[in-house]
Parts: sequence; structure tokens; C-alpha cells
Amino acid sequence: KMSGDTVSSVLMVLGMIVAFVLSFAIGANDVANALGTSVGSKAITVTQAILLAAIFEFLGTVTMGRLVSSTLKSSIVNPALFEGNEILFVIGMFSSLCASAIWLIIATYYSLPVSTTQTIIGGIIGFAVIELGVSAIDYTMILNIIASWIISPLFGGLVGYLYYYYISKYILNAETYEKSFWKYSINSGITISFLTSTILTSNRDKLGISRNTCYMSLLIIGIITALVVHLFVNPYFRRRDKIVLENEDVEVNGDGSSNILKQIEEKYKYLMVISAVFVAFAHGSNDVANAVGPLSAIVEFAPSGTVTGINFCVIISYSS
Repeated sequence: KMSGDTVSSVLMVLGMIVAFVLSFAIGANDVANALGTSVGSKAITVTQAILLAAIFEFLGTVTMGRLVSSTLKSSIVNPALFEGNEILFVIGMFSSLCASAIWLIIATYYSLPVSTTQTIIGGIIGFAVIELGVSAIDYTMILNIIASWIISPLFGGLVGYLYYYYISKYILNAETYEKSFWKYSINSGITISFLTSTILTSNRDKLGISRNTCYMSLLIIGIITALVVHLFVNPYFRRRDKIVLENEDVEVNGDGSSNILKQIEEKYKYLMVISAVFVAFAHGSNDVANAVGPLSAIVEFAPSGTVTGINFCVIISYSS
């Protein structure tokens, strides 16, 4: 018969292994969310997408992963409810990791895009209900999480529609070659500023900056980006387009030509890849919690103490 300390130690080691497998499965299943559009539109190759995902998912994980991990560790089910019998909480979190890892591996094998967050949250709710009953769940937190699942696709669809409508009508279908450059500069500034805001605003308290300072920083970032693109990037595009269009016997200053529209459209693939990179960064910072959150709970509440280096191991596997 094993002692409580032995059981805790075994669960921590097994938890590390299962969290490693789970984080690997998360990377395999969810990487398409970030870079699938860039690969599908042939802006980058599959190999390039994998390299970008590995780099920026990793960066998002190590810089911002702790923020969401704490939610899964203690906000859905209060660990204090297991006071005096922490081993049950540890076993429950371990069971959630196992269930999520098995399901994600099966889903990935059959090419099914599934939600890793829903999987791990369902596992946590399941063990808590079995052990303590339905009253153990923090339903306010659950409703907030479910609301985010509903709001996210609606918001993404609305913004995607508006942005595509703007580009299609005012840039691709009603555009001259020369006007496309200054509009590209402005769009680049807006895009980079908006993407940066997702990182800067969520870390505002951690960085110790006020809301006004944050907004001012985003405005400055947008202006600087627009100027850099206008002064340095656009001249490169002009030289490249001139060579391409002259070889195809098309007047560079003309408009309405499919060749010219193709060159205008070509510039926007760079913004798409940059956007995908930011999505990979945000995904790494958010979904790493699905593996690290339960694992950190196992380590923190196991009676035998702590194990160092766990987050780093999981982060490495996740970025792969």
C-alpha cells in the first residue's frame, strides 16, 4: 500500500507526462486556427507556418501564459472545498488532463477541429460534480467562459466582414495603382496598432501603465508603422511592381488591369501573415492554460511539496 506522499509524487510525475502529451496535442490541433488562412491563400508554405507557429506560440506562452492558467487552476472549482483531502483535488485535475489528452489525440487523428478549452473545462466540471455535487461549481465563471465562446465568433465574423468589405470596395475594386500605396500605409498602421492593443491592454496592469498611456502608445505605434511603411516598404513595392508589370507589358500608371490589381492584392499578404503571427502569439498565451492550469494545481496542492521546471517543460512541448 502506497503512502499519501508516494501517491502525490507519482501523480505529479504522471501529470507532467500527460500535460506534455496534452500540450503537444493542443499544438497539433489548434495551430491551424492561427496560420491556416495564410497557408490556404498560399501566402506562406506549410513549413514556414510551422516555424512561425513554433516561435510565436512559444513567445505567447512564456510571456502571458500565467494569466489564464490561474483561472483553470482555481476559479472554476475552489480548491478550498477540498481542504483536508487535497489528494482528491489532485486526482481530479489529473483525470481532467488524461481525458483531454485522449480526446484531443483522437480528434487530431481524425482531422477534427475541436475546442481544447471546452474539453479541459468539461473534465474539471465532471470530477468536481462527482466528488462534491453541482454546488461546487462557480457558475458565474462558467457563464463568463461560455459567453466568450459565443461572443468570439460573432465579433470575429463582424470585424472580418467589415474589414473585407472595406478592402474589397475601396482598395481592390475601386482603386488606382498610385492611391493603393498611401492607403496601404494607413492600413498597415491601423492593423499593427490594433493587433498590438490585444497584447498591451491585457498586460496594462502588469506593465504599470495607465489606460490613457496605453491608448497613446497604440496611436504612436500606428503612426510610426504607417510612416515606416510609406518611406521604406512602399518604395520596395514600387520597384518590384514596375519590373513585374513591365515584363507583362502593362502600363504601371494604369488602373483597372487585373495585373495591377494582383500586385495591389499581393501587398496585403504580408499584413495577413503578420496578423496570423499575432493570433499565434495570443493563442499560445491563452490555450497553454489548458495544460499548465491543471498541472500547476497538481503541483501546488499535492501534499508532498513542489516540483520545479514544470512550466518550462510544458511550454517546450506546446510550442512544438
